[in-house]
Amino acid sequence: MSFVISAHRLFILTQSHRLHKLLEGEFRVQVLDSPTTRPYHCDLSFETTQVALNAALAGTRYLDQEWEEERLSYFAFQERGVTCWTPCVHAELALLIAMVNHKIKHLPYIGVSKLSCIMCIHYMRVLGEITGEKVTIRGSNGKAYPGWFWPSHPDSGCDEALHQAFLNAIRGQVRSDFERESHRRKSDSSVGSEGPIVDMGLDKAELRMLSKVKAT
Repeated sequence: MSFVISAHRLFILTQSHRLHKLLEGEFRVQVLDSPTTRPYHCDLSFETTQVALNAALAGTRYLDQEWEEERLSYFAFQERGVTCWTPCVHAELALLIAMVNHKIKHLPYIGVSKLSCIMCIHYMRVLGEITGEKVTIRGSNGKAYPGWFWPSHPDSGCDEALHQAFLNAIRGQVRSDFERESHRRKSDSSVGSEGPIVDMGLDKAELRMLSKVKAT
């Protein structure tokens, strides 16, 4: 149904006197084969996630003793792992691999109905850095999905370089997420340290105004 709706919207676009030139007079649909995937299991035990976090924080001050409690409380979930039997390569990455395999011409922009996940964003960025296949997309929703699968690059040497660059990018993402969350918690814990506003004979409207000024 999603394909039918998208095709219908594109057809309507061709009938618009104002917008049909966006298609430059040509409309073509090309169906691409879905890249091959295989089932996988992701270990999300406390021990494994701590190892991953420490690797992401290597060389930073967050491995100091004073941050130990923050590191231990960073992962709140209790899942032991996620098994995905039918993972898939997301559409924007399938298009990228099709470009690499010369099944379609280079696309300077990939339009998608939903914002791309954080994994796709990092993959597209490192692919552009290593191969020069730079593509602009709509943006990212900042989420990661268990069913995401790594698209294999036809060049094994390039695929290995992509793996390493992608791993570094994900570690950087974990580091920035940890830093933001930790500082947010520390900031929340200091709220109210200055005490409540003292009643100085002001009416309710004046007190609300004073509260707003204090908050900013």
